[in-house]
Amino acid sequence: MKKFISKLQQLPEYQKKIIFFTVMGVAALLAGFFFMQSAKQNVAKIGSSLNSVNLPKIELPTNPNSDNTNKAE
Repeated sequence: MKKFISKLQQLPEYQKKIIFFTVMGVAALLAGFFFMQSAKQNVAKIGSSLNSVNLPKIELPTNPNSDNTNKAE
């Protein structure tokens, strides 16, 4: 490990930047993947809990004068 660090320290600045941004990009992709997996599981839990809620049905009165079209007046 010490040899690896010393090799990195001896590299030119542009190569250090390339390695740094590559490592950070891979880490960000991995973090994003795990975040999406966690979010998917949490949304599924919310969906399953919403299915178990029994809400009362709401009946709306119908208007006999309405022709149910969206005409601009």
